[in-house]
Amino acid sequence: MPFAGPYSPIIKTAILAKDIYDRDDLTDKGAIERRQNELFKRLPLEVLGSIGYLPASNEIIKEVNRGIYKDLNKASKGKYVTPTKMSDKILKQISPELYNEMKIQEKSLNKDK
Repeated sequence: MPFAGPYSPIIKTAILAKDIYDRDDLTDKGAIERRQNELFKRLPLEVLGSIGYLPASNEIIKEVNRGIYKDLNKASKGKYVTPTKMSDKILKQISPELYNEMKIQEKSLNKDK
């Protein structure tokens, strides 16, 4: 796709459409509703934006995405998992000894400040 040049927005939109159509295994009511919103709200805007008929398409699509995924944001209650927290969680699962050692070192560094 990086070598597609001016056709890369069209290719990205086609990939998005394929991804939306391929999600048939959804069982959650919210997920089904989000898929319908993506299909009938986001995808037409993406198509119009990629062919150049929608000025400021990125800002419009960004706002539409906020509307589509607002229930997910409410569910997280503003608590987003940062990459460091996720990395800590993964490290704790993979190597608890190394995780504990890193936490001890982190505490000692914080005491020195």
